[in-house]
Amino acid sequence: MADSTETCIHSGIYYGIYAEIENQINFYKKKYKDLTIILTGGDSKYFVNRIKNVIFANHNFISKGLFNILKLNNS
Repeated sequence: MADSTETCIHSGIYYGIYAEIENQINFYKKKYKDLTIILTGGDSKYFVNRIKNVIFANHNFISKGLFNILKLNNS
């Protein structure tokens, strides 16, 4: 429960982002039936317990992948 202006703003941001993610997932799942969703990034940890049917990857997933591609290209 938000009990100050600051916590109300934080709550609004959190639930706004959550709704946006859920709506995008639903939109693309209707379009692509066998779609696999991978949620990554530092803030993905805030949605682990709320968003279902999503694979949560390491928050450095993209960075590590790009680094591995760089290493592969330089060898």
